[in-house]
Amino acid sequence: MEKFIKYDQGKPNIAILFDTPLALAEVARVMDYGAKKYNRKNWALVKNKEQYESASLRHQMSYHNGEYLDSESDLEHMAHSITSQLFLLELRLREKQNEHTKTSKN
Repeated sequence: MEKFIKYDQGKPNIAILFDTPLALAEVARVMDYGAKKYNRKNWALVKNKEQYESASLRHQMSYHNGEYLDSESDLEHMAHSITSQLFLLELRLREKQNEHTKTSKN
């Protein structure tokens, strides 16, 4: 009988995200709300990323002040904040990837 071999050392354990299913579902609800309001992937067209920084902080401040649900969406402020942070991180990583691609082509 042959032994199973899989070379995935050094790769992220993406499944670990499922340790937080409730939080992930709430972030997905926020993203779905935004997709319906603005169109899916509209977030990636932002020119001034400070808008996401400000949005994240506004939601964090509301949470800090004891307001847990956003009055417009009726979804968790922290999920809104995390969504903005995810957008910022995704944009940064895409920029980094593009820089790496440009450098490796030269």
